[in-house]
Amino acid sequence: MNKSNGTLADQLQALGVAKQKAAKQPNVKGSGQPVKDFRTKAVREPEVADFEAQMRQKLADANAQIADAEQTKVREIKPAKRDAPPVIIETRKRPPSRTVHSSSKPSKPVRPVKQPKGNLTQSASERLHYEPKAPVEEAPKAATKPAPAPKHKPAPPPETAPCDVPGETRPLTAAEAFDHITRIVGASTPAIEKRPVTIQSSEARRLDDAVRNGAQWLRDNPEPDYDDGFVVGFDFGTSSLKVVVRDPYVAGNPLAALPAPAELRSQGHPYLWQTVVWFDPADETFRLYPTPGAITLEGFKTGIIAGNGSEAICDEPKISRSEGATSFIALHLCHLLGWYAKEQPLERSKAKNFLAINIGVPVATSDNPAALQPFKEVVRAAAELACCCEPFTLERVRAALKMVEAEDLPEGFDLIPELSAALVGYASDPTSPWGAHLLIDVGASTLDMVAFNLVENDDEAQIKAFSASVELLGAAALDIARGQKIDDADFLKACNHQFSDTYTYACREDIARSNFSPSVRRQDVQLVITGGGCATSVHSSLIARLPGAILGDRNHVRPEPPTDIVTTECDRARLLLAYGLAHDIPDIPPPTLMSRIPRITSKPDTQPVFVGAELT
Repeated sequence: MNKSNGTLADQLQALGVAKQKAAKQPNVKGSGQPVKDFRTKAVREPEVADFEAQMRQKLADANAQIADAEQTKVREIKPAKRDAPPVIIETRKRPPSRTVHSSSKPSKPVRPVKQPKGNLTQSASERLHYEPKAPVEEAPKAATKPAPAPKHKPAPPPETAPCDVPGETRPLTAAEAFDHITRIVGASTPAIEKRPVTIQSSEARRLDDAVRNGAQWLRDNPEPDYDDGFVVGFDFGTSSLKVVVRDPYVAGNPLAALPAPAELRSQGHPYLWQTVVWFDPADETFRLYPTPGAITLEGFKTGIIAGNGSEAICDEPKISRSEGATSFIALHLCHLLGWYAKEQPLERSKAKNFLAINIGVPVATSDNPAALQPFKEVVRAAAELACCCEPFTLERVRAALKMVEAEDLPEGFDLIPELSAALVGYASDPTSPWGAHLLIDVGASTLDMVAFNLVENDDEAQIKAFSASVELLGAAALDIARGQKIDDADFLKACNHQFSDTYTYACREDIARSNFSPSVRRQDVQLVITGGGCATSVHSSLIARLPGAILGDRNHVRPEPPTDIVTTECDRARLLLAYGLAHDIPDIPPPTLMSRIPRITSKPDTQPVFVGAELT
């Protein structure tokens, strides 16, 4: 009997061992092997250490795509980059947790306990009903496998710390730096300079009187004087406003710049007004000067260029960027007309009313209706508000913006491409060269670049723009980037990316390769520099690298307006754009925008590019 019981027990033990081995065999339907990561890895833009090599590489890539592009398709110029390939900014993102929670797995059915047959020992009975556990059900060891992270937060990667900002784990590429910096600046309000908190009471009264008198004049004389009027150049900049008045039909063309009070000057310049307006929450009124308890509103143009005109620059009460810009322009229009009526600054001129009020817009924006629309809405509302002869309250500003939604610009008001205005004096100079030019305008928040041809048409200068861009990479944008711990080297990468993207497009075979490409052009490209931000270390480095292998050996030029534009010694170059805008439209070189220039059909390779002396 004892021998029989022992034999049965041995058999049951062997049976249990066999079941354990079977449980450890790999499961075909659900293997315990770790799943390989099948996701597509992030595409990184190839690093190009040399800036000239980077430009040549982009040019080669652009030319290779021309054969597949539609030759007649109208190219839409956007504030963002153009033909650049999409760049995925992804630096060691946290992988999704693959830990399987026991609560999410279906529970195994409980096997019913069988009653033992015959006389079995207790150990034999336990072996008979033994249910081995699969290896996947074993609890993970705390020392080798971390606990699962909460569902609302991804699990951290084991090999590195989490990184939210590109560039912390590897250097930023030019495209990544461009995207990262412009996104940060577009969502920020640049603090250009320290704003005043007080102003002399006599100066405040003078400003109020000029605004009131100008509004009354505009109400009584809303129509422009086409026979004997003066032209207003209104340079609405990100950091400062410059205003110049000029009589184009009097001998000598007298002109004058609007002086700024000492408290409201930008960077201490006597003719630069800070681009800022104050809102008094007590009476909900906008003013040109600070009052006790007033809220400072700034950063209008930056938000409008970035497409954020409807976003708030003040939360309590809520005031949008467009509303702040409307009140600012309306107040300065009234002040300008009131100042002109009292001071009569133009010698020998009998003009009493304005002939035209020209407001500058970036050339890239003027060729893009969607980007130009916010500027039109603000100018229309400001002109409507300026002649109401009432305090500029928040309610009236909002009503003016809503009232003129579907209307055109008022008569006498025009939006002029800044490129044409900046080159008024330069284009009329007989010593200026014809041919390919590159304009770089470094403002407070924006960096504008335009590749164009200066040509003679019917004995008049004409501008043909081939490529243009306006990006948030100006001097104040550099300060914002530095405040976010972004290196100057990365900011320079972003500027180089904008230049390479803009210039490469002009070098395409179907655009203007024979004028701009270093390999085929017959003369150097003339570099023209404007704007007050070109003196920063980053922007001056960008400008210094362009002459030579890229543009040729010509020295860059920086045009200035005439000396009689001011009565106080100052940097007259800062008034160049306002001076150009103060010309009547027939005197401004007419621009041919990018979308209106037909594409060039590529010639067969068997034909010569040009006929030289050796082929005649």
